[in-house]
Amino acid sequence: MLHPGQLSQQLLLQQAQICTVDSFCSSIVREFFYLLGIAPDFSVVSDKQQEELMTEAVSEVLAELYGDADFQALSDSLSGDKNDTRLIGAILKLFTYTRSHPFPEKWLRDMTAMLDDSVPAGQTAWGQTALRHAGAVLEFALKLSGDEYKLASESAELQKAYGDGILADIALLQHLADLVEAGSWDDVSAAFRTLAFGKIGVYRGADAVKERIKAMRETVKKEVGKLQKLFVSDDAACRAEIRAIRPLAETLARAVLRFDAVYGEKKRAKNLVDFSDLEHLALRLFLEETPDGFRRTETAEAVAARFDEVMTDEYQDTNDAQDYLFRAVSKDNGNRFMVGDVKQSIYSFRQAMPDIFIRYKDEFPRYDRGADTYPATIVLDRNFRSRREVTDAVNYVFGQLMSPEAGDVEYTGTERLAAGAQYPDQPGCAARLDIIDLSQGPDTPSEIAESRHIAQMISRMIADGVQVTDGGEQRACTWGDFCILLRSANKYAP
Repeated sequence: MLHPGQLSQQLLLQQAQICTVDSFCSSIVREFFYLLGIAPDFSVVSDKQQEELMTEAVSEVLAELYGDADFQALSDSLSGDKNDTRLIGAILKLFTYTRSHPFPEKWLRDMTAMLDDSVPAGQTAWGQTALRHAGAVLEFALKLSGDEYKLASESAELQKAYGDGILADIALLQHLADLVEAGSWDDVSAAFRTLAFGKIGVYRGADAVKERIKAMRETVKKEVGKLQKLFVSDDAACRAEIRAIRPLAETLARAVLRFDAVYGEKKRAKNLVDFSDLEHLALRLFLEETPDGFRRTETAEAVAARFDEVMTDEYQDTNDAQDYLFRAVSKDNGNRFMVGDVKQSIYSFRQAMPDIFIRYKDEFPRYDRGADTYPATIVLDRNFRSRREVTDAVNYVFGQLMSPEAGDVEYTGTERLAAGAQYPDQPGCAARLDIIDLSQGPDTPSEIAESRHIAQMISRMIADGVQVTDGGEQRACTWGDFCILLRSANKYAP
């Protein structure tokens, strides 16, 4: 039975505008079409139509621009004497990416402006990224080398054969790490260009620990060796490259903008829009450029007045353009509620930007029930669907794999799952990893062997009457209690 307050909320729910971003933008554009100078009866382009129009547009742009010497230089740098495939790919890929930003032309200007040869290589965005990456790799290499030394120390013979060589590796790696930390590009570049690992001693015996040490050292040499390619050029050479690249980047940006114009004309001629058009048309209605940036229009103020709250789910899958939209229709960002989980962000290939949600989460203070002030971050870390054995296993795996560089989060503290449900104690619920060895048996495809193993395991659990919790009560498991998760169901599932 509903509480009176819940009943009133349920009635109000009928008045809420619940929709996708595309649906919202479409309704706004149709409502204010007269301010945009477009017909309100437009259609959304199909995938096939879009492909045809983009192919026509890029062909016309290439034919138009090939008379330009700068564009010819861009074509030569990308395609050489072969064909235009790489050039066309670069134009289309960059165009698609710019559409995830609210102001594509400004973004292109800002990006090309970053190609400034007056900035030291180590202070450029690329140089800083390379130095950070080198620091992380060297930290890993030092840890692995330390583990090598500990293993060698367990045996007097291995210590005698390998100890000094491993210590020399550690000294070399620490020297490189110190140079990277200091940040002098030329010093780092010189050190990597002359990098050479010494030889370690010889141990004649057959020993599994020996093979493990050798494999660990090879991993260190391989990963550190990859860094040499990042620092092959000194500061002067890097600046010369940036100086050479900038006119090519500016030409590519002009080609993208020209493609945008031609593609847009073709869509307008057929009264078509694509989904990114809907977002950018809505942005044109909501924001106008000023010398100090952008400000909301009267249209944005009027639309924002319609909403008491702006609630957005799956915020980790939004992009910059969508974030600007939500901000534009809110009341100075003060009546927004965002829900998301960066660990579930799977749409980077569609230009999703999980760092936007991370920024909000990190900037807002933790919610204080006593103060009840906003903005605030509310952490929903309790899992009510799984046993503690499951959450513990997930935490262990994610804790090994996830970091800000790989997975966008440091999997510690509130990022970890906390078991919130209570289940009766029961043996046999621990997470388990089964390894199927195909080397000794018949030539069976791995997917068949894996399927048979899973089927046997489920049949055995059914036969043994393994207990599950259902509605707070214990009962024997049935076939419907099992779920098999696949990375992709297209190939193997019916």
